[in-house]
Amino acid sequence: MNILLAVECEATAYDSTFTFISYQQKSLLLQFSPDFHLRSLSLGEIFQENGIQGVKDFFEKNFQLAIDGSVVVREKDLMQILNIYFPKGIPGLTASQLIADPKEISELLAYQRNMEGPESTFVYQRHFLRILKNQIIRKRNLLKMNVITRQLIQYMTTDISQQQFLKLLLSLVRQSASLEKYVFPLENTYRILPAGQKQRLKMVDVGQNERLLRNFLQGALLKES
Repeated sequence: MNILLAVECEATAYDSTFTFISYQQKSLLLQFSPDFHLRSLSLGEIFQENGIQGVKDFFEKNFQLAIDGSVVVREKDLMQILNIYFPKGIPGLTASQLIADPKEISELLAYQRNMEGPESTFVYQRHFLRILKNQIIRKRNLLKMNVITRQLIQYMTTDISQQQFLKLLLSLVRQSASLEKYVFPLENTYRILPAGQKQRLKMVDVGQNERLLRNFLQGALLKES
C-alpha cells in the first residue's frame, strides 16, 4: 500500500513537507522538500494551488504510481499530538535537551532551509516524528493500538480508514530497523539561495533526482504486484 503524508505549514502552504510511505514485505520511506520539482511547479507550489490531490496527481502522472491514500496533518495539530505524549517537554537531539517552549517547538517543527547538510532540513521534524513513533510502539497490544489510532486520526485529514492507518503504524513498527529512507532532493543536487527574508532551495540536477526516484518507486510497484 502506498500512502502520502503531508505536514502542512498553515502560515505558508508552500513550505509543507511530504513523505511517501510504501509498506509491503519491505517498506520504503521517501521524504520530499517542498522545493522538489521536475520541470515545472514544485511540490510546495502544487500543494498551495491544488492541495494534497494535486501532489497525488504529480506522482501518478510522472511516475505512474497509484497513491492508495493520503494523510494531512497541520503543524499545530502535530504539536498537540506531541504535547499529549510529552506533556513535560519533548526530548531533543541530545540526552540532556528537553524542549518545552511551544514557540521553540513550532519553529523547530517547521521546514528548515538554513541548516547545513542534505538531511538537516528535516532534522527536527524527523526527530519529533521518530520519538513520537517510539513512544507509541511501547504500547504494543492491539487493544491499545486501536485506542491510539482513534486518538491520532482525529487530528488528521485523511481518506484512509482507521484500520488502514493502524496497519500502517504496525508496519512501521515491525520494519523500523529495515526501513529504507531517502530524502529528496539528493545530496549535492541543490543549493540554498537567499530569497528576501527566507531561504530558498534551488535544485541544480533534476535529472539525477528523477532517475533515482523513478527506480525507487518502480521497486515499490514491483513489490506490490
